[in-house]
Amino acid sequence: MKSTLETYLRAALQQKENLKVVELQRINQGNSNRMVGFTLSWRENGSTRTRKYILRMPPEKSIMEPYQPASEYHLLKALKSTPVPVPGVLLLEEDESVLGKPFLIMEKMDGDTLSIAYHAMLPEKKKKLSWEYARTLAEIHSTDWRKLGLPAEDAPGDTSRFAAAELWKCRARLQAVKGIPRQILENVLNKLEENIPQSGELTLIHGDYNVGNVLFSGDEIVAVLDWEIAGIGDPALDLGWLYPGKAMALGLPMDSDDFFALYRKAGGKETGNLRFYHSLAMLKLAMAGIQACLSIEENSRGGLNLPQMGFTIPYILNSLCYLVTSGFKALNPHKNPS
Repeated sequence: MKSTLETYLRAALQQKENLKVVELQRINQGNSNRMVGFTLSWRENGSTRTRKYILRMPPEKSIMEPYQPASEYHLLKALKSTPVPVPGVLLLEEDESVLGKPFLIMEKMDGDTLSIAYHAMLPEKKKKLSWEYARTLAEIHSTDWRKLGLPAEDAPGDTSRFAAAELWKCRARLQAVKGIPRQILENVLNKLEENIPQSGELTLIHGDYNVGNVLFSGDEIVAVLDWEIAGIGDPALDLGWLYPGKAMALGLPMDSDDFFALYRKAGGKETGNLRFYHSLAMLKLAMAGIQACLSIEENSRGGLNLPQMGFTIPYILNSLCYLVTSGFKALNPHKNPS
């Protein structure tokens, strides 16, 4: 791959003299794409310059929605002109003959993920970064997606149609995967389809806003990563991953009521539908965990995070059964639940 990538980059970046790819290595993180880190070296004004990049491309098989590099590339490029912190992008290549799959190349950002470092922090730093975590999500939801140049035809019309489309995608994935305890998940889907929330405001959403996708340096968040399933939708979807109560298992480094208070203080949207979107999040987690196990069995994916996902399946399925039998009223009540 190194020589092929180097040849490609020399042709694409002809203004860089004596360009070389060094320190190329596969990154075993993430669940829905392949990532390769590398350093680019070139000569400029008589001296050697270097910069680190990440190449992202679809895997042979994905346990999530199919990864589309073009969508993420154009969104990251548009977001670079907003206050939302994102990596810069270098190139998009849609010709599969180059590396076998379409790919994008973006800057490698220096920083640590909250999921790794949060527990070792002093209380004051935790407080500052919790505020930044909430403020950044509010910033995403407040970004005018129309000014980003996102195609108006991609907007779902209203949040009710968005929710229905999310359920349709879940049902399609459920039918395509073998070995699922289908009755439990179909019961959840049926119940959710009977309780699609009323229409609300459409915003830009990240789709997978969790501490593993946020990099910080010092007291600031320097980048939000993994925009592959971002789009226009109900902001409650991002919040649903964090609801209810002590939600560290879903990626929140604090009590969710405290987070919602910070989110509102930072200018976040007034959203309801949290029970609906939390149940949808649990459903997606269950399906991803089961598909992760199948990927391990088929030897089609690597990485230590896939077995960890598989271990969560019994807990998630038990929680979903409880939610269904309680009519989705078993969640810890939020101050403004709906």
